[in-house]
Amino acid sequence: MIFWLAIANVAMWLCCSQALSADVNWEVLTMTLGLVNGTMLGLKEFGREKGLTWLQKKWPRQLLVPATLTPLVIPVIVMAAGFRLGEPTCWLAAVVFAGVLVVTHRYYYHRTPDLFALSCCVASVCVVVTVLAGKPLSEILPGDFVFVLMGGVIIAVVRAAARWLMHIARQFREAGPMSDTELAAAEVNVAAGKTGTAGSNSGV
Repeated sequence: MIFWLAIANVAMWLCCSQALSADVNWEVLTMTLGLVNGTMLGLKEFGREKGLTWLQKKWPRQLLVPATLTPLVIPVIVMAAGFRLGEPTCWLAAVVFAGVLVVTHRYYYHRTPDLFALSCCVASVCVVVTVLAGKPLSEILPGDFVFVLMGGVIIAVVRAAARWLMHIARQFREAGPMSDTELAAAEVNVAAGKTGTAGSNSGV
């Protein structure tokens, strides 16, 4: 399944970016890639809930969740940076990204707890928030001050994300045992939170 999905992604990208380069709208391309991967993720989870043995493993999910969110967040990042604000497809991409983000969060938080999937959601939000914060700072302040303040923004965003993920990991741990992958993701986020705390303390 993953093999044919990878071929489909490459074929769609090559077709739109090369053969149809004069007419293609790249926001539509990224949305299409994200929605195709998201559809496959939904079918995978549906089959897993129906008890199909070959869909019980978690590694397809760990490939499909980033493959779904990454193409969808790219137009949002471009729009947050102040580019192509007048393009309706960018706003449509933002709405689609928000919808997919909400569905992914609700499913992997309430129905099928998965810390890795939630970490992917948080990571995409962190990138958008960082770009949103960096845009006005770069317009107001000189370059040197922007780098310093952006470092503080990144530390604050990562620290907040790590604290939230640690809280979710604690809830999952109390509700039942986590897999090795989820425990490893929790440890990485704890380390990121400690790094952010150390960085902010050193800055003070």
